Amino acid sequence: MVLVAVLNPLVALGLFVAVIVFMPSRYLPMLFVALIIGTGARSVRLFTNPRGKRIERNLSEADDPELFGLLHRLCALADLPEPAVVLREQDLVNSWVVHLPGKPPRLYLTTGLREALTLEELQAVLGHELSHIANRDALVMTVVGAPAAMMSHTSGAGGLDGILVAAIGLICQLGTTLLSRYREFAADAGASAMTGRPSALASALLKVSSSFEQIPRKDLRSAAALGAFNLVALPRRGWLLTRTPLARMTATHPPLQARLDALHALERAQQLGRP
Repeated sequence: MVLVAVLNPLVALGLFVAVIVFMPSRYLPMLFVALIIGTGARSVRLFTNPRGKRIERNLSEADDPELFGLLHRLCALADLPEPAVVLREQDLVNSWVVHLPGKPPRLYLTTGLREALTLEELQAVLGHELSHIANRDALVMTVVGAPAAMMSHTSGAGGLDGILVAAIGLICQLGTTLLSRYREFAADAGASAMTGRPSALASALLKVSSSFEQIPRKDLRSAAALGAFNLVALPRRGWLLTRTPLARMTATHPPLQARLDALHALERAQQLGRP
């Protein structure tokens, strides 16, 4: 994971510098315009809902005493400062962490997730997200994946130059997805250690995954912008993205069954270790 985290942005930036060095100077202004457009497109996808407006609010303990009671306990167990909690009004059952450089982490929950899960399942999901915070996963994924993500959104501007930079970004995103898959396993294990109930997280993952069948496609497309930050991988359509080696290489999350198997193994190990 450390090797991928270091090499991925270096490769992306190195290839970008190579394009600048070997490209005729008259094309460079268009190249930088394409990169600016790609950065803007990425930001819009990450921080807006399908209608282009953010519908979210910061939660306080008075708003949801049960949720904050779980959060207080888990942060005390893990010796972590409590993150800000943001509730997004969205039917999609989902949670994620945003951790930008120089800013404290923010834990996002959707109204769909808060309504769908039991308290035990909610505790397991909070443990998963807190594990990401403890491991600085959101910050690492933002820094590691940012160069490739911005480049991959330049294909709509700058003509052939933009397409070339976008191709570099897409290639380098493979390293980001590899890192993301390993970090999901680590966060699942961290949540299991915090809560002592791997089966509760397994139950929550199943609920989240099954809920996608009732969600409109436009909402799924909006959530897809979060990519590696989603709790569970969103469904993908098309033979190329589901049944080929490319599907495994570009997946931001391990297969759901692999995560469930790992959690069940942890549950058995904990049961055997109990008197």
